[in-house]
Amino acid sequence: MNESDVDEKRNMESAMTTSAFLLEEAVISNDDVSIADWKKLSSATMTSAISSRQEAQELDQR
Repeated sequence: MNESDVDEKRNMESAMTTSAFLLEEAVISNDDVSIADWKKLSSATMTSAISSRQEAQELDQR
């Protein structure tokens, strides 16, 4: 194996490592977005439930 082959192999390994790292970061980022979206939805659902309960209590008091 000559020096050019060694350099090519190192470059390929470096590219594969970089690609794997970027893919892992993208998956983590996507998971973070999904969690944030779920939290927003959950919060909106709780807010809606609280508002509905308050409205029902107000109607009962009339």
